[in-house]
Amino acid sequence: MNSTYNVRSAKKPWPVPSLALRRQGWADIPILREGRNLMIRVATAADASNLAALSIQVWLHTYAKTGLRSALSDYVLAEYTSEKIAERLGDENQVFLVYEQDAHLVGYLSLLLDSPCPTDPSSRVEIATLYVQEHFIGQGIGSKLLVFCH
Repeated sequence: MNSTYNVRSAKKPWPVPSLALRRQGWADIPILREGRNLMIRVATAADASNLAALSIQVWLHTYAKTGLRSALSDYVLAEYTSEKIAERLGDENQVFLVYEQDAHLVGYLSLLLDSPCPTDPSSRVEIATLYVQEHFIGQGIGSKLLVFCH
């Protein structure tokens, strides 16, 4: 499949396959392009270091409001490594959608595909992470990622 959708001409919500698909179905999800320089796509192993760096940046901005201390630094440096992100990218029960602008990662959304909802057992998909780089907050990137995975 690997086709491309243009945001401006696509009817909303964009024609993206249901999240009920297992991981192997995600390879066929079309890339969403918004003009020449913006896109949403499924992350690959090559994205691991950028995802780790963005995760560290956003996590510290969110949780280190009063500055850094050993507990925060130790946690973030242990949790958000390229290796751990690559491991999560290889997990068939997780999918990462990345938002790129001018070929630079500026945000991502990660989904758990087998996470039962306590109030609706038929719902199995959970948003695990939605991170947007601070400089790009307020530009609708998070909303576009949410709509794309809807």
